[in-house]
Amino acid sequence: MNEIQLTKADRETIKTDIKLTSILGLLFSVVLIVLVFIIPLILYFIGKTAGGFAKRSMQIICLLLLPFIAVSWNNILKGLDLIVGRKINFQTTDYQVKETKDGFMLKIISPYKIDFDLFIIPSTLKNNDPITVEIGKLSKTLLHLSQGNENLLERIEEEVEQRYKNV
Repeated sequence: MNEIQLTKADRETIKTDIKLTSILGLLFSVVLIVLVFIIPLILYFIGKTAGGFAKRSMQIICLLLLPFIAVSWNNILKGLDLIVGRKINFQTTDYQVKETKDGFMLKIISPYKIDFDLFIIPSTLKNNDPITVEIGKLSKTLLHLSQGNENLLERIEEEVEQRYKNV
């Protein structure tokens, strides 16, 4: 288990991930606010007042924004990974690949207990062979996965693109 510097590609991966989750979180917040406020506004304009509207709206928004706070916390950790500029590199044979309804899950058992969702498994991944994994130091974001020199995450992206081009 080594700590090494983030590469430029790793920084771009983390920045892209932060942008994507921030945009999705912003869209979630806008939809949430519109849904919570649109019904009482319609009732107000047709002459039926909604008593206690502000209090109920704020309670609903606070409860529904808890998932957004969790996403924001992950983005904060990813931002700290960018600032610190370090990643953890390790090699392990103690892992499992399990099929789920959405794709596959790479479950690393040691030295860290971490699960990573993968859409597809690259054809070059051989079970029971050691894999090299690079993760962000604080956020535990998967940055590199390989058996040898090739980054299997790039292979996964290429195979996903090919699959969607053929559909």
